[in-house]
Amino acid sequence: MQQAVGTGLEALIPQAASIKKLATTEAELAEHDMLVWTPHKNGQYTVFSTWKCFRPSKQKVKWRKAVWFAGHLPRSSFVAWLAVRNRLTTRDRMVKWKITLAAEECELCSSHLETGDYLSVTCPVTRGIWKSLLARVGLQRSSPDWDSGLRCISALKGRSLGTVCLKLLWIHYIYCVWKEHNNRIFMKHLRSPQELYSTFQVMLG
Repeated sequence: MQQAVGTGLEALIPQAASIKKLATTEAELAEHDMLVWTPHKNGQYTVFSTWKCFRPSKQKVKWRKAVWFAGHLPRSSFVAWLAVRNRLTTRDRMVKWKITLAAEECELCSSHLETGDYLSVTCPVTRGIWKSLLARVGLQRSSPDWDSGLRCISALKGRSLGTVCLKLLWIHYIYCVWKEHNNRIFMKHLRSPQELYSTFQVMLG
């Protein structure tokens, strides 16, 4: 009976034999199939490998460990990261954006066009504070410009207490300078260089 039905089906549908053969072959293959997640080297799905597929891959920058390191202060590292990438909203950038300002000079010293490099390194107010901080930890020489200072901090290797403390001091210094800058603009709260230096006493011990 089954043979008659099968013969009749093939007579009605000429492709029935091919369909039956194809279905049998797929069923056999299914027993051996397995899912392979090609983005991962082991073929297994992970959230991290998926994230890497969507995230553009770029070459690592040399200064990354000067900003992001074990024991860093998140808010200080974030401001330092903005400073390194020249993304702080300093007055020179605002001028480029065609924003009208009452003054273009540095908020801390009022004697030079305010740029990120000048605010952090060259400004006499912040430069004096940074020299005092370095002297406090036993270093007498400071970098003459922003790029040199960044190279020096980036060159620090290892996870020794001295290395971590110096990196913490650097990112926290940038954070405090930017905080003082904003406090003077938005809160009209001015502090002397001595008062600014005293904010580091807890860190320095």
